[in-house]
Amino acid sequence: MGKEDMLEVAHCAANLPRGSAVSEWYGGWGAISAEDEALRRVEYLLQAQMAQAAGKKQRVPEPETPKGIRDVQARAKKKQDRMARLRQDAARYKK
Repeated sequence: MGKEDMLEVAHCAANLPRGSAVSEWYGGWGAISAEDEALRRVEYLLQAQMAQAAGKKQRVPEPETPKGIRDVQARAKKKQDRMARLRQDAARYKK
C-alpha cells in the first residue's frame, strides 16, 4: 500500500487522452484535441497556399506548439517579479 509500480504509472500516463488536464499542464500537441490540431494545420496550409499564390518567397511559419499551463504561470511570475523590482527601483529614485 502506498507504493505504485513505476511501469504501471508510465502506462497510465502514456494512455491519457488528448486534451487531458495533465497534457494541458505540460503543453505540447497533446494539450489540445485532435480536432483543434487539425484546424490549426488546415489554417497553416491555407496560409501557405495563399502566400504561394501571391508569389511570396518567404516561408509561412508553422503553427506554434501549444504552451502548457506550467510555462504560462512561470512566465507570468517572472514578469511580476521584474515589475516588482522596477517599482522598488523607481521608489528608491523618487525619494
